[in-house]
Amino acid sequence: MLPAKSPLYTSKVGLWYTLWWHPGPGGHWDEWSRYTPTIGTYTSGGAATFQEEVAAFDAMRADFLLLDHTNGIGADGGGLALAGRSVVAALDAHPSLRQAVALGSCFWGPGVADRPACMATEANLIWSDHSNPAAHPSAFLRAGAPLLVNYTSPGPYEAWSDPRFTVGAATGRSSEASPGQLSLGLWGWVFDDPTPIHGAVMGVTPGWDTAHLGRPTTPLDREGGARFMRQWLRAISQNPESIIISSWNDFAEETAIQPATRTTASASKWADSWGNECPSFYYEIARAYSLMRWGLPHGAFVREEGATAVWEVLPSGLEHVNTMPTCHPVVVVPAGYLAQFPSTSTCAPDVGQACTIARPTDFGGFCWESGAFDGASLGYAGCACKQEGCKTNSAVCSCAGPVGRVRCDGACALPSLPTTFGDACWPDGSFSGDDMGFTGCACAAGSCQPGSSRCACTGLPGVPVCSGGC
Repeated sequence: MLPAKSPLYTSKVGLWYTLWWHPGPGGHWDEWSRYTPTIGTYTSGGAATFQEEVAAFDAMRADFLLLDHTNGIGADGGGLALAGRSVVAALDAHPSLRQAVALGSCFWGPGVADRPACMATEANLIWSDHSNPAAHPSAFLRAGAPLLVNYTSPGPYEAWSDPRFTVGAATGRSSEASPGQLSLGLWGWVFDDPTPIHGAVMGVTPGWDTAHLGRPTTPLDREGGARFMRQWLRAISQNPESIIISSWNDFAEETAIQPATRTTASASKWADSWGNECPSFYYEIARAYSLMRWGLPHGAFVREEGATAVWEVLPSGLEHVNTMPTCHPVVVVPAGYLAQFPSTSTCAPDVGQACTIARPTDFGGFCWESGAFDGASLGYAGCACKQEGCKTNSAVCSCAGPVGRVRCDGACALPSLPTTFGDACWPDGSFSGDDMGFTGCACAAGSCQPGSSRCACTGLPGVPVCSGGC
């Protein structure tokens, strides 16, 4: 972990956990899933594989699982109840990972004569087997009571409550939720853009597809991870009490992020920018964002919103990379977030590629070993001290701010730095991006004409995006 100077956000992070999986006939893998987890097909909550799953949850520092009992506790001949109890037994012995429960089939399932009575019965079972804090230290508490999520369509049962629990709401898609459900905070199931804002909880969905189950639905495309990252950034910006991921392992509705590979070409390919199938692609996105509560995980690749430069997170700091990573996502972080981290990179200009200057971006009192400091060599135009004039903590050498947004103190003077040079020319017909910090972007005198794409060059100094002859 590359530690941050201050936390990006403080929300708890949870994941829905599907309880219906087990290998063999009737275990649903063959009939419902177009993916195979990298740990193989497994029984939900099974002793051996669940410990592998817990290791993945611990690696991302997840706070809780939301156990999916929305299809009825007694479903699959009691298999879901058994799986739920197995998960609770394992988490009761875990030092920090907690569990909450979602119910709902009593309110939406067919053939239920007395729906409130059915729900009361299931809530009693959940209290006994999962949620009573006196018996189950793994119970996830919100507002002083175990969280119980009521998954139902908008209607007469959306306001159901039980004094033993803090009751949250869930429905099929966030865009279908009623005002009453939204007022409680929506814990699931599928989060449409724009995701609902609530102080208690906000959700993130990587994608969703049930058409392969014969349902008349329009899939939510994963967009190569863009949807997932967009929703993470929206949630992080609000810093709710909790952020809930639509699922760890629902491969039936294909909201899962658990590392897996396709078993059929018709399924969405979890791929990097090169087209390689990458089983851990969405888990790595979730892990990176979850860990941003403390810093950046080593080995991750990141870029800031609105920027093109990609950085690899190393133990020594951020290192600029000129090519997209193989089988790793490039995780988008809020603009300005990376300025707090040290960097190992120097600028190696290459025409047609982004060139990012060496960092850190806070140079207060920073001097080269020679005693000189030349901010211009790092893209900080007009910020320099002579060798004999650069002293530690000397204000004359203080120069801080992202590239292209220089804030200078003392002898540092801020030059004019427009950051978009589309079709700009100097009076003699030439254009030199180098003069403005745009390394590698220039046109010879007389060849630069207004409207010529050869001179189109945009981006922050040191991070050019060039086209044509640039």
